[in-house]
Formats: sequence, structure tokens, C-alpha cells
Amino acid sequence: MLTPIWQRYFEALAIYLDNGLNATIPLTFMLGFFVSFVVSRWTLILRGLGWIDNAAIVFATFIKENDDDSRMLKRNLIRYMVLNQALVLRDISMQVRQRFPTLETLVAAGLLTKPELNKLRKIDDIYSQYWTPIQWVNGLLYKAHLEGKIKSEKVLDSLMKEVQIFRDGISSLLRYDWVPIPLVYPQLIFFANIPNTKIE
Repeated sequence: MLTPIWQRYFEALAIYLDNGLNATIPLTFMLGFFVSFVVSRWTLILRGLGWIDNAAIVFATFIKENDDDSRMLKRNLIRYMVLNQALVLRDISMQVRQRFPTLETLVAAGLLTKPELNKLRKIDDIYSQYWTPIQWVNGLLYKAHLEGKIKSEKVLDSLMKEVQIFRDGISSLLRYDWVPIPLVYPQLIFFANIPNTKIE
């Protein structure tokens, strides 16, 4: 593939990297740092997956009425949070994208209604679409407070904090997707694993 002169340049570079890499770069330190970085990143991604349980327990604890409106309120709060999670994960996970290839599949799965779908479609910016369900959650919570289903502003604040914690976890997933591990670290691992072979 390379011309003869570029072949010589490439061979010279390969010989230099083969002979001098350990002398100029502390590979053990760099490999340790890389492994530590990858493991901590994986841990933070796992934490950011958006566990709905805490919010669901808090909603069930503080919205005590069991009439149809209150049950529907709690159900919609959780549905909107799961919808938020699905919207984000569709764009960063191939498995979720295969499960929900279009917004209509979210309607079919019961995470979104057709009127809500129309509202989402009116939002041009896809990143603003991610957080629209969280706005709906906050709107429902505030309305429930005005209607007396949430008894005090302190309780309302606690509920909104749970929603914010959930949103922060989901937004951290987006940041990890948008900003990959710096290229120098995977390249270093690649060079460290090159077997010691002579170039003829």
C-alpha cells in the first residue's frame, strides 16, 4: 500500500517505537492509570443509568391518596421518567435503539401517548426533547401541590430533588457518550501490546 520511501519511514518509526517506548514513557504507570480511569468511568456510568426505584418510593410515600386521580398522577410521574430514560438511551445504546427504533414504538410500548408524541415532534432540538418529560414531571408535581395532593413546599422540594438526581444521572450518561476516553490511552495500550518482533 505504501510507496518504497514511505515504507522506509514506517519501518524507522516502528523500530523507534519498538526500542525506545519503555525508555521514554513509564508504561507501567500509564497502564495502571488507564485501567483505573476505565474502571472508575464504568462505575460512574453504572450509577448514572437512572434507577427509578428511589423516585417511585418517594412518590408513593408522599402522595398518599389512593383515588383514581392520585394513582394516575403517580403512574404518569414514573412513566415520564422512564420515557426520559428511553429517549436518552435510544441515542447512546444500540440495544435500546433496536427495541425503540422510532418514537412511535415508544407509543406502542405505552411510554408515550399520541398527544405527547405530537408535543415532542414540535420541538426541533433533539436534546431539548430529552428533558421535556422531566419538565412534565415537575409540572405535575407543582399542580399536585396546588391541588393539595402534596401537602407542603418542603415535601414538593424533596420530590423535585429526587427527580433532579435522576436527571443528573441520565445527563452524565450523555456526557460520557459525547466525550470519549482520550485517544492517547488506547493508543498506548496498543503499542504496549505489540510483540517484540524484528522488522526485516
